[in-house]
Amino acid sequence: MTGSILTLALALVLNAAGAAAAYLKKSLTADGALAAFVVGLGMYVAGGLFGWLILMSFFVSSSALSIIGSSAKERLARLHAKGSRRDAAQVGANGGIGLAGALLFALTGESAFLVGLGAAFASATADTWASELGVLSRARPVSILSGKPVDRGTSGGVTLPGLAASAAGSAAIALLFGLLSLILPRFTGNVLTAAVLIALCGAAGALIDSVMGGSVQAQYRRQATGEETEHARDNGIPNVLVRGVRWIDNDVVNATSGFLAAALAVVLYLAAG
Repeated sequence: MTGSILTLALALVLNAAGAAAAYLKKSLTADGALAAFVVGLGMYVAGGLFGWLILMSFFVSSSALSIIGSSAKERLARLHAKGSRRDAAQVGANGGIGLAGALLFALTGESAFLVGLGAAFASATADTWASELGVLSRARPVSILSGKPVDRGTSGGVTLPGLAASAAGSAAIALLFGLLSLILPRFTGNVLTAAVLIALCGAAGALIDSVMGGSVQAQYRRQATGEETEHARDNGIPNVLVRGVRWIDNDVVNATSGFLAAALAVVLYLAAG
């Protein structure tokens, strides 16, 4: 009982401090900080220090990369429905699937769900690293669907540096998963198989994210300027839907791609025996 109370107290302190620091550094909005606290607390309780460190590695690395080339990224911010500060929906979209994996592991003891947790964060990390570094490429991005050049910041646009960053982000989470498995008593399965699947499924999740971004994600055109944007409205004025499904925004795309990456990793890990 004492150990459980101490664990909960430590979880409360660590996640409250982390959420507050992220809010003060303007990485999170107020509701985003609250959501991050809830996700982090749940992750620590259900996934232990193992799961929590994977979650934090995603968030810290993504926040750090957002600073690189910030002046150039500010010019692209108007294209996107949300700015650089993550709100509650973004936190949930990027962290909710991993948290579900931790909760399922806590309830069942099945190691495959920790692999799913790793793949979910590998996908989120891969996508975020690609977005943060890919927009800095000197080469113009091309559509992942048609191969034709698109404007910088357009959903579904990819660059070689962005693809390389995506692979690196997924591999980084897989490597961390492997290292943590060796030093923390949480994951007891086949470490090599798990790490390989996390790297591959994470990268696949990021590609799924790009495909969905270039096809079903809602994209609008501003009536005044003709400029494309992810904003459904500007100053109360509705923009014109030019492609995609109105209710599918970037948060839906992120959550879906993370879920598919996690589910694929779980299935393949179980199939591998």
